[in-house]
Amino acid sequence: DGKTMDYADVSNTFVRLADTHFVQRCPLVPETPESPEAPPPPAPTLVIDEKDMYVVPRLNLVGKGKRRRSCDEEENGERKAKKQKQDGESSEPPPDDGIYWQVNIDRFHQHFRDQGIVSAVANRMDQTSSEIVRTMLRMSEVTTSSSAPYTQPLSSNEIFRSLPAGYNIVKQVLDQYLTLLADDPLEFVGKSGDSGGGMYTVSILQVKRRFEDFSAPPPSRFRPLIRSPLPRRFGSRCARIFRLLLRKKHLEQKQVEDFAMIPAKEAKDMLYKMLSENFVALQEIPKTPDHAPSRTFYLYTVNVPSSARMLLHRCYK
Repeated sequence: DGKTMDYADVSNTFVRLADTHFVQRCPLVPETPESPEAPPPPAPTLVIDEKDMYVVPRLNLVGKGKRRRSCDEEENGERKAKKQKQDGESSEPPPDDGIYWQVNIDRFHQHFRDQGIVSAVANRMDQTSSEIVRTMLRMSEVTTSSSAPYTQPLSSNEIFRSLPAGYNIVKQVLDQYLTLLADDPLEFVGKSGDSGGGMYTVSILQVKRRFEDFSAPPPSRFRPLIRSPLPRRFGSRCARIFRLLLRKKHLEQKQVEDFAMIPAKEAKDMLYKMLSENFVALQEIPKTPDHAPSRTFYLYTVNVPSSARMLLHRCYK
């Protein structure tokens, strides 16, 4: 940590936090003239001018240089003496009197989201592609709302000039990377025009949808994998019945015959064939506690996790 701190370093760091919108001014109570006729509202309405939300007032800090952060008695005495001396020299309020600051939570959420996008691009493509996307996000982090579906359009020339100094790639290579990103099926980057060497945006909404699809419950991701071997193993009609059960969740044998438009004998054989190999399951719903077959519903369904585990074990064999 260290025990010294420079006023200039603290001031510059705070200004950078305000310029990048990580901190913002707190709303204030507007000054309204008191009227004896109208009673004051039960709760004041806080207001803030958007153009002043991230403006840091210029301060003339007294006592430049290093300031110790230790709290011994000698330094406390020096601080009190300096404060009394300053109060005696000037009675004017400081420029930031009445201005309070707060952390911009939405901006931090946007920053973490951008980090996730950069990491996803690095895993999908390579480090250079992720650095290009990082540059695009950094250029539009202040001008793009946290709820916007995509960033502000940026030209290829602007992106090239804003790349970090460590990435010594020529303009032609940058254009190739941008074309690859725009043509990728995941659609991390979209092309919105041809001016300035090509206008590109980061498709935030599309990336968010991809993340949601990836983080969906396992059954929704396993369904295409389970369906794929059915046509080769049992035929197209069995695959039709299986898709029908996935969509309808639970069906009786008669309902399967009607919905799939397959004769009763064939539908019965196909269901029993898939049941014997654990692709479908049979669920009993009794009308009475004695579980009498005549008073029990037999519903066919697909237990997706169980079927996925069965296919996985077959692959291991």
